[in-house]
Amino acid sequence: MSTVDYFERKLDDKRRLTIPTELRDKFLSGAVVTRGFGKYLHLYPKDVWDNLVEPRLEGDILDERIADLNVQFRMGKAEMPIDAKQGRITLEQHLLDYAGITKDVIAVGVGRYWRLVAPEQA
Repeated sequence: MSTVDYFERKLDDKRRLTIPTELRDKFLSGAVVTRGFGKYLHLYPKDVWDNLVEPRLEGDILDERIADLNVQFRMGKAEMPIDAKQGRITLEQHLLDYAGITKDVIAVGVGRYWRLVAPEQA
């Protein structure tokens, strides 16, 4: 089975992003969407967020770098279930605004998560 590391989609009128059929099993636990390091979003399967990202954000309480990462990833963080029938997640408007995404979305696999960008940012 090949892995999907790039896909393009159009959001529907309710800001829903359709996850490719080949990736839906990865999102059975849900999805987490956060701001990225630049003007883009990160899309994580919920179990990847819980098991790989969350522990890294729990570092030393006085470590300013860890504090900055917490602010970056938790500001506007949204968790949502995947619509099992259609394979869609709803992206919150404030996150779309942050990334400059209006209708078209490009998703690029970055290891265990995807970077969501507007076509003009790619």
